[in-house]
Amino acid sequence: MLLQLFTQPFCAPCVRARHVVDRVSQLVPGLQVEHIDVVARWELGQAAQVLSTPVIRLLDGGEPVFRAESVPTVDQLLAVLAAHTRT
Repeated sequence: MLLQLFTQPFCAPCVRARHVVDRVSQLVPGLQVEHIDVVARWELGQAAQVLSTPVIRLLDGGEPVFRAESVPTVDQLLAVLAAHTRT
């Protein structure tokens, strides 16, 4: 599972989203996390159709299985991961 976080440098909600994603990555062993600055790497944001930030995408085998355009709580993000984790 790959968790992508699309942010901008001067976006207050993006800072909060980074904290949530970093905490979740500490709690979920093996979760791959990719932080993407859409200012520096605009082509990735464009490819993912990111029109505002923050955006969180969860990919399983390269396929998107979840997308949120807001700042989730740690519990919300953990619930999404649990729902999309294969047993």
